[in-house]
Order: sequence, then C-alpha cells, then structure tokens
Amino acid sequence: MQWKRFAFHFVYLVVIILVVFQGLKFDDLLDQRARETMDRDTLYWIYFTLFPILNGLLLKIGGLVIKAKRKGKWRIDWIKVIVIGIPMLYITLIPMLSFTLFLGINLPFSGYIMTIGGGKLTFISGTIVGYVLLDSLYKELITTEIQENHITN
Repeated sequence: MQWKRFAFHFVYLVVIILVVFQGLKFDDLLDQRARETMDRDTLYWIYFTLFPILNGLLLKIGGLVIKAKRKGKWRIDWIKVIVIGIPMLYITLIPMLSFTLFLGINLPFSGYIMTIGGGKLTFISGTIVGYVLLDSLYKELITTEIQENHITN
C-alpha cells in the first residue's frame, strides 16, 4: 500500500515538474518573440493568464483524486469560490484585459496591480485561483452513509 502511495506522489511530482519546465520554456519563447517584434500579442497574455491557473490546478489535483475515491455526491463550496476565487481571478485577468480586450479602459485597481504587483502578483493570484477551483469541490456523504459510518465507528 505504501508503495502505491509513493508511486502516485512520485509520478504526480514528475508531472508537475514537466509542466512547469515546459511552461517556463514557452515563456522564454514568448518573451524572445516579444523582444523581436516589440509587441506582446494576445497569445502572450493568454499564456500569462492561464499558466498560473494551470499550476494551481496541478497543485491540488492530487487531493481531488483522493476525494474522488470517496462515496458521496459532489458539491461546490460557493463561499470559497466567491470570497477567494473571484477576487483572485480578477487580479489574474487584469493584465490580459488591460492589454487586449479593453485597451484604454481603466479597470478598478488595474494601475496598482500592474505597477506594484506586476507579474509576481498575477502569478500568485492565478495559482490561488487554480487551487481554489479544485479545493472548493468536495463530496458530501449521503445521510444513510453517515448513519452507517457512525454505527460502524
């Protein structure tokens, strides 16, 4: 049993490392292209937005696999999504929205996020978004299962 667990975590770690490594290589490629053309195109901003979210999803996917093995009905913790996920998603989307769709429109807090926080803030917030999306999923035991668990314990 311990070997299965070890193998699962080892493979999980290798996948995370490969995705991050490939993502950083793609980031270098996009940066080089932006230096040559003196323009950060839509592909760059989509990557800049989605890569951190993917990292957050990867960090939590192992826990979701464990949750999936449990019995019960899937539920979403909407409070967590609303209180943490949506504000972090807004911070993550600010650079893409500012430079692609809404060019010239001043979004709330965009100046602060773009100048003070920059790429680090959006990377951290995107990672939080991905993590919270999967962390907000849980399985709720059905009433009869709760009673059976209580009787056997």
